[in-house]
Amino acid sequence: MANLNTFFQLSNLPGPISTVETAIAAVNAIGGVTTTPSTIRALASVRQDAAGGFFDGHPFKIRAIGKAIGTGAGNFTMNVYFNSGANTNLTTFTSDVLVVGSGAVAVASKPAVAVCEGLIMWDSSTQQVMGLKVETFNNIVPTATIPLATPAVTAATLSAAGTTTNVSGLSFFVTFTSSANISSTTLIELALEQV
Repeated sequence: MANLNTFFQLSNLPGPISTVETAIAAVNAIGGVTTTPSTIRALASVRQDAAGGFFDGHPFKIRAIGKAIGTGAGNFTMNVYFNSGANTNLTTFTSDVLVVGSGAVAVASKPAVAVCEGLIMWDSSTQQVMGLKVETFNNIVPTATIPLATPAVTAATLSAAGTTTNVSGLSFFVTFTSSANISSTTLIELALEQV
């Protein structure tokens, strides 16, 4: 849920139901889902007015919460990517960088909720974005496990697409992959927060 440190948030977007990894689709300017399926990703970005020196070398948090409802046994996976800008469609992630993922979450006849958090940092000297997986957990296992012992670290040059050289080019998106028996998915939250 948003708090005073939140500077960007997407909430309650319908997710794809596909066995192929698919990004959450963008919404129209009025805030509702378009009547025809969008083919552009929903992005969480650093606002232009917040893109000053505060984010240069200072970490910020990214959090994604996704929900899947099943009619029987199945799996649901949620991934959070740094958007390189090279692709904009919903199923091509060639130059994008995985920041944090949930792994396969077992879904039964009850809703499964997965949470992924990471720390992101960018600096103007190297023009690189660094991501550190902080935690992933879900509500299906009796005792949630938080894999802090071996966090995944990723790095990518922001200018990989040839045009992004400042912090205002930082953007992120979420993908879902669902197996059989998943009847609906929802991106409950994708938030960027100051640390």
